[in-house]
Amino acid sequence: MSQPKIQHITTQDGSSSLYQPALDEHYHSIHGAYTESMHVFIRMGLEPLLAQQKEHIRVMEVGFGTGLNAWLTALHSLDHHFMFHYVGLELQPLEQELISSLNYTYQHAHPQAKPLWEAIHAAPWHAPHTITPHFTLEKQELDWTRHWPTGTF
Repeated sequence: MSQPKIQHITTQDGSSSLYQPALDEHYHSIHGAYTESMHVFIRMGLEPLLAQQKEHIRVMEVGFGTGLNAWLTALHSLDHHFMFHYVGLELQPLEQELISSLNYTYQHAHPQAKPLWEAIHAAPWHAPHTITPHFTLEKQELDWTRHWPTGTF
């Protein structure tokens, strides 16, 4: 018997997320995927780093998932003059059909929202790829537990 497929859901703030029935796991908060990422990843994580006036910010995300955090970081790169190098580790990259079903670009009014989303998901795996002049993305399809603690990503 095959496992149930990952399902598209709409969270309480109107933004998309995904649900994996086989693990009974939501990719984001059911109260708001976009709201959660803006609060936890951007406001409480990235913005305090920006306040430190660092010239180069490196981010490693274990569980690239939908790419929402990477996309929000890339949007920030348009308004800040810091260099971002973003590494996203993912054991099971999502199919393009699921990525296309997500509505995050409608949540953000920035005119580059949709082109950045598309660039992030079109970027190749296993190689750094410049998305904006200040944002480089490196997506790695791997089991990070096999590389920890050696750091050979």
